[in-house]
Parts: sequence; structure tokens; C-alpha cells
Amino acid sequence: MRYLAFGDSLTAGMTNGHKDYPPAAFIQRLLGEKHIVVQEGIGGDLLEDMPRRLRTSLTERAAKHRGAVNCVIFWGGTNDIRCGRSAEDVFEHFGQVIETCRVNNSKLIVLTLPEMECEKAGSGSIGLNRKLFNELLKTNADEGRYRIVDIASAIPYFFLSGEEEKKQWYCDGLHFTKNGYEKVARLVIDVIRRRM
Repeated sequence: MRYLAFGDSLTAGMTNGHKDYPPAAFIQRLLGEKHIVVQEGIGGDLLEDMPRRLRTSLTERAAKHRGAVNCVIFWGGTNDIRCGRSAEDVFEHFGQVIETCRVNNSKLIVLTLPEMECEKAGSGSIGLNRKLFNELLKTNADEGRYRIVDIASAIPYFFLSGEEEKKQWYCDGLHFTKNGYEKVARLVIDVIRRRM
């Protein structure tokens, strides 16, 4: 099986200036050598730009390895929401990701967007749009278009019991620590083993 972990800085496993811990590396270790897991997360990438990059990547990988990527593990949209784009607009671009995977015969696993410390500031539109985007992801997953991993519920920033617990999972109010990224990987593995 060939897996492509695709998205933004969360996919890249970025921390606040320290060593990166891409979930793909943990997923690779947990799946073993019979599987190939490639990481293509780019810090600051917007979902509106991702379908084109994903099409190119899937096409090039299919040609290089004489076979399609079996499954895309997608985690994107955080930067779009933080920039003030509406959930509906961001989800429209996500529709192109779904179609790209379908055309390339790649299954799709999608991770919800985690809570962000910046949601406390301003009018609250960032938090509302993140929640709505996640609901749109879940609704369409129920229609069988892809599998969902609910990171927002599994590692809820605002419901962690104090600063020490937050520091165990989050390094800066958005990105995770090594522990956080490893937990993300284990949640993805659960979906792969149960449903793929």
C-alpha cells in the first residue's frame, strides 16, 4: 500500500521552531515496511491551492511507481480558516480534493481541523468557521465519500484541563508536540485498520 499524507504545516508536523514530527513518520513506523507513507505537508499552504498540487503529486507518483497512491491522508484548511475565509468557501475547494482522489483511484482519509488558541480573539468567526467546516467534512463522510478522523474531538485544546496538559499535546496553540502528532498518527492508524 502507498499512502500520501498531504496538507499544510500540521501534516508536516511543524512545532514552534523545534524539530518537526510529521504524523506520516509515525504512521510509517506503525504500519511497517510493507507500506510506503510519504509526507507532503507545506507550512502556510492554503486549501484553495492544494487540489492542483495534489493532482500533480498523484500523477507523478503513479508514473514513477507504476501504480496509484492507494490512499491520501488529507489534513488542510487551517490556514484558510485563520485568514478569515468562510467554511463554505473552503469546503468548495475541498470538493476538488475529493474529485482528484476519485479520478486517481485513491481512497481518502480526512482529518478535522483542531481547535486553535486564536479562536478566542476577535469576533469568534474563526472558531465558528472551523466548527462549520468540520461539520461539513463529517456530513459528507457520512455519505461514504471518504473516512474521517476527528482530531478536533480527540485532542480538544479548550477542554484540556490546564496549561501543563495543553503543553503535553500543543506547542503553540495550533501545532502539536511530538506526543500530539504521535496521537494523531495512532488515530489515523485506527481508521486504516478498521475501515480501509
